[in-house]
Amino acid sequence: MTLTIEMPSNLEEKLAEEARRVGASVSDYIVQVLTDIVDAPNTWPATEAHPVLRLAERVRASIPKAEWDRLPRDLAENSHHYLYGEREESE
Repeated sequence: MTLTIEMPSNLEEKLAEEARRVGASVSDYIVQVLTDIVDAPNTWPATEAHPVLRLAERVRASIPKAEWDRLPRDLAENSHHYLYGEREESE
């Protein structure tokens, strides 16, 4: 499917910049972002949420799934280990 979208030039520039950052074409990057949004229908759009939560959701949606998958699975449990080098909780 081909879709033409009119958008402000600053948004086009941001999309191109993010696509370069993750090593994807603009088209592939946009498909990934839209896929992430569609796969999380209960969180988008967050019209009833606090503005900070809406901002957090926009940030989350702008990060490709492949980047989220790179995070350690125990990041929350061992945040002090990853941030400050302390012993891991599981040790």
